[in-house]
Amino acid sequence: MQFTDEQFKKDSEQLIDFIYKSPSPYHVVNNIAAVLNENGFIRLSEGKAWKINPSGRYYVIRGGSSIIAFNMPKAESYKGYNITATVILHLLR
Repeated sequence: MQFTDEQFKKDSEQLIDFIYKSPSPYHVVNNIAAVLNENGFIRLSEGKAWKINPSGRYYVIRGGSSIIAFNMPKAESYKGYNITATVILHLLR
């Protein structure tokens, strides 16, 4: 994937705006959760049993200051655990 100067500038401005709006870990988690909600992720509660569906997109917040998000694979392609880290900028685009 080739990045242009224009795309780099746009991504940089989005990151700076995100940092400006996130002065504490609690703000960061709240802002990431908003982006995840806008992109079809479902919030799960640590205190309840989870109903996870193939191809589902989920996230969990702990203590208001940490967040983990994950995508479930399609049932037919599931062969075990996959751990993936994704930069939030991909969701901001």
